[in-house]
Amino acid sequence: MKKNITQILLVFFYLIATATSCEEEIEPIPCSATGVSIRHWDNAGQAPQTPSEGKIKKEAYLLEVAITTDSEYYGDSYRTQPILEDPIKKVSLYTLNRLNEEYPAALEITTCFKEYPLYMKNKINDYTLRKQEIDYVKPQCSLFKALFALPEVGTHQFRVVLTLASGATLEAESEPIELY
Repeated sequence: MKKNITQILLVFFYLIATATSCEEEIEPIPCSATGVSIRHWDNAGQAPQTPSEGKIKKEAYLLEVAITTDSEYYGDSYRTQPILEDPIKKVSLYTLNRLNEEYPAALEITTCFKEYPLYMKNKINDYTLRKQEIDYVKPQCSLFKALFALPEVGTHQFRVVLTLASGATLEAESEPIELY
């Protein structure tokens, strides 16, 4: 008899649990990319940090491409999803001065950067590397890129151009940074 009561209670609790949980549809929230900026990170320690005294070891340079949107989504709701109406089709990076012997000033150097694999706050994946578009966003989201080409010692500055599906572009230039 005890066995039957236990089984009946288990079935009852299972039915209650499954009846009260239902999957809700995710509601897309249309938004637009409104701006872009570039920040420098020093990746020499255990975790990336802002550069001290405007200098970074050239082997430890990390670039952040911060994208802002007009989305009012704050990340607390699992039922809403900001979607770019005009997705980002291409992310291009340029050097404003000579990177090294192979890459003179004003040249596109997107291939010199790789997507940073570790977790960073507000990080999104760069789907343009796989010939897809970036359409899933947050109000503040960023792409993190690690520099794999060894730059010359000296002051460097970069420019990013985000090309949207419509052909419109968003551009930004970084502050100068000393790589040693």
